[in-house]
Amino acid sequence: MTGTTKILNFPKRPLICIFKKMNQAPVSIYDAVYQGVKRVILPARLIRSAGWLLCLVLLVVSFSWWHLLLIPLGIVISVLYSVRATTRWRVWAYAHVADIHQFQRTAELCNLLSIRSYDRVPSHLGNVQRERLIALQRRFDEEPVFADDPAYPEETAIYPAGFFGAGEQAKLVFSEKGIWVDTYGLYTWDEISNERLAPIGFRSFNLRWGTYVPAGTQYHLRFDTPHRSIDLPVHSLDTAAWKLDLLLYLYQGRYRRSKLLPS
Repeated sequence: MTGTTKILNFPKRPLICIFKKMNQAPVSIYDAVYQGVKRVILPARLIRSAGWLLCLVLLVVSFSWWHLLLIPLGIVISVLYSVRATTRWRVWAYAHVADIHQFQRTAELCNLLSIRSYDRVPSHLGNVQRERLIALQRRFDEEPVFADDPAYPEETAIYPAGFFGAGEQAKLVFSEKGIWVDTYGLYTWDEISNERLAPIGFRSFNLRWGTYVPAGTQYHLRFDTPHRSIDLPVHSLDTAAWKLDLLLYLYQGRYRRSKLLPS
């Protein structure tokens, strides 16, 4: 694993001002998702936090039950902002990513888009925006086209959650050759099948209702080999589900592309 590079956070690349440079293309899937986090998720969280913070400050200065209304008000404003900002970012991304199919899956895993929302058209759009979005959605009828991201190195190592020391053994290493798994070694892409990020739903017992209720979803990285099946909970790794899915896409795509090139 010489020369292995660890990618856990967003790569430090020149930022794209998506609201000012709409004619800039192409955009990598990673950069498109990063802009979604920057323009949608982070501001929405800031709005909600501001509502809580302002409420606490006013309660300390001068107590009034009316100040508590700032909390739901902040939540409402953040939701309205998210709806508008998500639509604008989604239209931009649909127009600028090369592989719209993989982008949709990555954005869903990152909770930027709802599951199977590729054909949905928000009701708040004007006629011009609606027509543009519908036209872009026709791209989903096209065959997927692999779009490499040169920002990713030849190898990417994934470490256990809570990784702090330089001497820690990598848990996974993705490369054009395949996936190296700790304790098992390298599995080539020809040996790997049914690779996926599998959602696992959890339930908890509700004492009030006397029944089990949904308690969230966790993702597992799973793939089969001739020797065994690999199943790794994503929460045990120092990364996110959408990043693992993107690694599967990029390194397996590079391998498939190399097989098509003349030797």
